[in-house]
Amino acid sequence: MANQNAIAVVGEAIVALLRASLDAADLSGVPVQQASAADLTRGFSSRTITVHLYRVGIHSVTRNRAPRTEASGRTFRPSMPLELSFLITAWGADVPEQQRLLGLALRSLHDQARIPAAALNAATGDHDVFGTNEEVELIPSPVSQTEMVAIWEAAKANMQPSMPYVVRVIYLDSLVVQEQAPPVVTRGVDVVQR
Repeated sequence: MANQNAIAVVGEAIVALLRASLDAADLSGVPVQQASAADLTRGFSSRTITVHLYRVGIHSVTRNRAPRTEASGRTFRPSMPLELSFLITAWGADVPEQQRLLGLALRSLHDQARIPAAALNAATGDHDVFGTNEEVELIPSPVSQTEMVAIWEAAKANMQPSMPYVVRVIYLDSLVVQEQAPPVVTRGVDVVQR
């Protein structure tokens, strides 16, 4: 299960995946970076691909999880299952350039729709964020035109060619130890007669 750095690591892993794809396509000079809403507001005048985290939510399907137990036997509150919503945006000097970059980015994310723990942890060099058996899934997440406009309006930026993705499931570990009741040793039934 993942620690508190998981959200940042996922964003950096997406950036690393896109950089590797650009390098393979002889486009190693094109910057790929995480972008804040303020970055989107300023915009980018040269070729760039941005990865913008615009929503963090609970993955409702796996919300009711059992408590987490370590190998030592200590039990913790259940991990929090998160979904991260990212907006992948291509910036360029002209429309065809933006579209080519977006196409390359989308193909790259489609080809590597699952990111294993090794790639996630290697993205920042912090090898203790995700457990060895963990992975996250990158899923294109179509949103309505209204929601897309709302994302860009929140950033106060001109809308650019973009694709929203949801990354699931990141299990964020709790550090709260959960006390266990002792096991039942004997059973008994008391009957009261009147």
